[in-house]
Amino acid sequence: MRHQDAASSSTAQWRSESKDLPTLNANGHPKPRFLNQQPHSDDVHQDRTSIKLGKIDGTHLLVHSVLRAFSPAPRALGEWQDFVTKSPKWAQVKHLFNGMGIVMFAGGSGTFPQALVSAVYLRQTLECDLPIEIWRLETEVGPTGKLENFCSNLDISLRVVGGAYSRRTTNKYTYKPAVIALSSFDKVLFLDSDAVLVRTPAALFADLHGHKTAVFWRDFWTLQRNASIWQHVGGWPGGHSEYHPSQESGILMVCKSCGGWSPLLLCWYFNFHHQLYYDAIYKGRYHGSHGEGDKDTFQVAWQALEVPFQMMHPPAVIGPLIEDPPRKVCGGTIAQLDWQRRLLVMHHNANKWRYSDWVSSRFETLGMSHFAQLQHEEEANHADGMDDLHSAEIYTYQRQGIGWCVTYNLPTHIRPLQEVLGYDLERRFIDLISLVYDSEMIQEFIASTKENHN
Repeated sequence: MRHQDAASSSTAQWRSESKDLPTLNANGHPKPRFLNQQPHSDDVHQDRTSIKLGKIDGTHLLVHSVLRAFSPAPRALGEWQDFVTKSPKWAQVKHLFNGMGIVMFAGGSGTFPQALVSAVYLRQTLECDLPIEIWRLETEVGPTGKLENFCSNLDISLRVVGGAYSRRTTNKYTYKPAVIALSSFDKVLFLDSDAVLVRTPAALFADLHGHKTAVFWRDFWTLQRNASIWQHVGGWPGGHSEYHPSQESGILMVCKSCGGWSPLLLCWYFNFHHQLYYDAIYKGRYHGSHGEGDKDTFQVAWQALEVPFQMMHPPAVIGPLIEDPPRKVCGGTIAQLDWQRRLLVMHHNANKWRYSDWVSSRFETLGMSHFAQLQHEEEANHADGMDDLHSAEIYTYQRQGIGWCVTYNLPTHIRPLQEVLGYDLERRFIDLISLVYDSEMIQEFIASTKENHN
């Protein structure tokens, strides 16, 4: 295994004790109680992991009810209002959902290993015992054998979107609001497979329970006033400004019972008919290709139904330090913050820490040495504060780390990331990637995806 010389003593002990399962957390403490749980029985495990369109249950009926309401395909942007009148109401479906948990959407060799690394980090390092659901499409290979049992022991439910709907489009991010809506939880924290919590989310759920229908996190980019969607959803939300903060959907929270159910279904509708609505949101006069997709359909849906939501502080960035004046951090990772402006989530921007990158030795570092946070957040409300570096700098960064690079063109506070967190996050995370990606269970899973592809 690579990186063994630099591994911590706890990581070395993990490796010596098991080829597959880590047995200590990152601080060398005994494994948390959820790693001692026995695998669920076959009957229970099947019930937990198989929610397909062909199964006659409440979720099956909900999916068909929503899909029926999606038809006919809209020819005008304002036809979303017809869907809202036909869509299932919360009182009809509330018995299907309970409690709180974390949801990811990851399938196949491209994203499932990433999601597993994120989940193991939650369990081992943060000792977070919130239930986790990892969804995939029926067309994607799912975990079996050792890997399936490992997920079961970690209280990770493996869920499936099946039937014709799972084969409808190759744009996988259009399924994101669907898996949030179909998850068994009332209160959902959604994470992309390459978004990793570095702080326990318990306080976020407590705040969501108090008075919020949804919490969204800002992206680097901005929305523009001249996009055609605004005249159909209640008007431009940016007041007198030409710009309005864009949202990223690598992390978001929704409370279905608090008023988030109807806008969540409308967001699903926007993504089901993405050929119409994506252009309406993003094809402003000056908008480029950055940050397009499902992400702003969430805040647009909430605005359309006049349901209040909370938008978090502007993000920070994590990456290597550029010493040439002015000093900047080359942000290969978007760093989302909590209400106290503490680092909460690291989300890689472009080239991810994929299994294929690991085995081909494309990275030896994640390029996560420094943390840059805006000095004056209000400045980010008035203009696009992010700018791509020139191609030479992007190429240099990709050789030393992961992802394309963005930098703030506004004053920032710059600190070493280890100083911010009190430990070497990059070293700890690379050790964990090594444990998961070099394990027999992941290698068997990757082999099965190749066999299925052939």
